[in-house]
Amino acid sequence: MMPISEQQCVIYEAQCDTQDIAHVYEMLLMLTSELDCSALGVLNHDDDLLLTILCNKGKLIADYSCGMSFEEMYAEYDDELPDMDEEADEPQGQQKEEQARVMVDSLSEAFDEVNKEPLLEVLMQDFVFAIEAHEKLVEVVGLPECSIGLGYNHINEGQIEDQLDSKQLMQIGN
Repeated sequence: MMPISEQQCVIYEAQCDTQDIAHVYEMLLMLTSELDCSALGVLNHDDDLLLTILCNKGKLIADYSCGMSFEEMYAEYDDELPDMDEEADEPQGQQKEEQARVMVDSLSEAFDEVNKEPLLEVLMQDFVFAIEAHEKLVEVVGLPECSIGLGYNHINEGQIEDQLDSKQLMQIGN
């Protein structure tokens, strides 16, 4: 299901709601290849992590996560993962900024009118909840508000009253 406009659409897909990152990635590659376009995939995991994946014409361009990494999130449940020390924090901070800059450059090429400085601020900012990062990202990039906090299951179960007019939706497939 997707709301459509002249320049962009938001896609809600059933398997993406399972947070299968490999599926999201493969779907983005397929869509951008077949439609000769750019697509930004966003996955909010338990409001702790916001993963963004940017693809263009069937190729991965950049990916970036705001909030905890998957390793940090699950470290408390896995005794075998080493504790993070201060020395490890610095390279990770540098790596995070590098990845953020790659995503900023890539998004500014993929979407018109994106101002790089506010976008970098959003990506480097610490948020309590991933949805806060998603809201700011949507605002800075100029994406539709219906791309925040909704999923296929929300729409399929009719939980869209305030966020989206069902007349804007087009369903493809079952």
